[in-house]
Amino acid sequence: MRLKRSTLSAAARRQLFGRDGGPRAAKHVINFNTDQEYQHNETVRAAGEQQIHQPVRALQGGKHSLRQLVQNVHNQREALEDSFAKGKSNRKEASSRYGW
Repeated sequence: MRLKRSTLSAAARRQLFGRDGGPRAAKHVINFNTDQEYQHNETVRAAGEQQIHQPVRALQGGKHSLRQLVQNVHNQREALEDSFAKGKSNRKEASSRYGW
């Protein structure tokens, strides 16, 4: 069986197949099983090993009363403490890395 020559331009082939230029260029194909990943996540969550991500939510721009700001900080206390601890460890790691 003989393959028909592609009608794609060189730029279109590079866009489609990458710099190697052929369909055989993709060497690492990964099969991802979502059911298996969901099952693993459920097992980790049931074992209590899952880390809880608490994002720090910013206020929208504009004027805010002091009461609103204090209430926002109070509601996000744990997330802010985690964020501050992470920043402190990042600063400590950078200072040890660069010798400051």
